[in-house]
Amino acid sequence: MRIVKKTSLKMNFIYNMIYEVLVLSVPLITVPYISRVLGSGNVGIYNYVMANVTYFALIANFGSASYAQREIAPIRDNREVRTRTFWGFFSFRIISSLAALIFFAIFCIIVPNYKIYYIVSGISIVSVLADVSWFFQGLENFKITVTRNAIIKLSATALIFAFVKQPEDLLLYIAINVGSAFVGSCSLWAYLSDYIESFSRKYINIKKHLFGSYKIFIPILAIQVYTVVDKTILGLLKDVVEVGYYSQAEKIVQIIVSIINALAVVLFPRISALIANNDFAEANRFFRKSVRAASLLTMPCMIGCVFVAEDFIPLFLGEQFEPSVRVLQILSLLFVILGMARVIGTPLLIPLKRENKYTIAVCSGAVINVLLNLLLIPRYAATGAAVATIAAEACVTLLEIYFIRDCFKPQVIIRSLLQYTGPSMVMTLILVMCHIFVPSGIIRMISSVVLGVTTYFAVLIIKQDDLVIEMVLDPLKKIFRALIWE
Repeated sequence: MRIVKKTSLKMNFIYNMIYEVLVLSVPLITVPYISRVLGSGNVGIYNYVMANVTYFALIANFGSASYAQREIAPIRDNREVRTRTFWGFFSFRIISSLAALIFFAIFCIIVPNYKIYYIVSGISIVSVLADVSWFFQGLENFKITVTRNAIIKLSATALIFAFVKQPEDLLLYIAINVGSAFVGSCSLWAYLSDYIESFSRKYINIKKHLFGSYKIFIPILAIQVYTVVDKTILGLLKDVVEVGYYSQAEKIVQIIVSIINALAVVLFPRISALIANNDFAEANRFFRKSVRAASLLTMPCMIGCVFVAEDFIPLFLGEQFEPSVRVLQILSLLFVILGMARVIGTPLLIPLKRENKYTIAVCSGAVINVLLNLLLIPRYAATGAAVATIAAEACVTLLEIYFIRDCFKPQVIIRSLLQYTGPSMVMTLILVMCHIFVPSGIIRMISSVVLGVTTYFAVLIIKQDDLVIEMVLDPLKKIFRALIWE
């Protein structure tokens, strides 16, 4: 029998940050290659098709993953209870996945365009059924998911570079992406026997998990509306080329946001357990630290992205993606907005069992996003979609802050942002100087990144920022001492 050992929050953050960065950085590594091999049109088709398939994958999930993490976290040390909980959730997920596949089959029959691409992409719906990462996340065991999926992701990258050689290979590119996700989901099943007993019909409790998941499904549906529907509307009202411009810029933003998301994912089960035990003092300690970490990372990212975009996009994606520059500059605001949302929304409102408040927040964002997309996309295309996304995410984040104000003080967020505004402004002055005196291109981009990052952290070190000392200086000192002793 495997004893579930409690892993430190810091190690879980490191493991999950590696995975989150890997999930997004692997396609980001292939982006320059794929952008040039497939072209903006095929890149747009890929993102348009995957955006529409996401709706059916959402039905398959039906909010059960987040609900399961919350329910497993408090009973992680009871093998019998966690066995019953796991098989109960999985039985429910079988039904929701079958329903999603039926709807998807009907969609594939009636859809007029890109039919073969949709059929192959449907593998991602089956991946939802096979995925059990939510179980290990509820146990706070992120090492397993990272190590197994890292191998799968890197193997998929190798396959892309080996076999995707021309625009006609779009179907193969889709197959590699969705196929690797499926293999990654299946690979985790090998570890389950150490943590749970075999399946028994007595564990099935569809009604219980239906109502529990339903409360989370509505906000997740709303989130998908304002994170995916922009691509759908872009493809319908404009064309798939605009989808390509928007999607590639969005991917660049998401790779940085993934670091904050890694913190949120590991924070969720820990705060769930603390709140379940009414330990709000410790929960507040995690909240304050996570908000500071989000502020520390997102403020310079937002400013740096605005300045670097003009040089980065042509070099990274190619000249044909030049319209993505303005889109990326607008979306850079998401660093701060999403940085806060990731450590406030699901990690706090769901454990507090304020699903209704969470639903109000994300549904408000969804309504704003759809309305602004319909208003702005016909005239401003991808740029309009970016503005709509910023407005929607800002609305959601502000409402989430309002809904937790009685347990977790909003002043903590304001103080954290102000704490890193000064160093960010100093960095801004350096970036302005780079743009004035350094010629545009790769030299200016590298100079901006190196000087900007160095300036930012130098100011914080001079100020003796305790978070920087803990996260940067202390680990570097340990590495340096280890090297000396060796």
